[in-house]
Amino acid sequence: MNESLSSKISRRDFVTAVIAFTGVFMGVAIGIPAVVYLVSPALKVKETEAWVPLGPLKDYPIGTPTFFSFTRSQVNGWEKTVYSYGVFVVCQNDTQVQVLSNICTHLGCRVSWHPDIQHYVSP
Repeated sequence: MNESLSSKISRRDFVTAVIAFTGVFMGVAIGIPAVVYLVSPALKVKETEAWVPLGPLKDYPIGTPTFFSFTRSQVNGWEKTVYSYGVFVVCQNDTQVQVLSNICTHLGCRVSWHPDIQHYVSP
């Protein structure tokens, strides 16, 4: 009879095992979703930029730069930022179109077209 009692686990060892199991279970239950939440943005495939439709060519007079603005959104992790861009569309003829950025390559300032002097001017 003493032998069968000594082979049984003590109450203290049982409580310790249950508490350890519960702690490990809670740690895994909270830890895995937290790690997935932190790592998931790095694993997402970035979408490629698409062409921006300018609309019908009849909206742009031949030989005159016409301003066209559009927005692009960029997702960085959980932050979504929307950027505004502008271009000048110049129709050469019925089939050829030239599109120019309105950002100066020298200092990065915005450029605007002044039809009265037929010139691009930086503000």
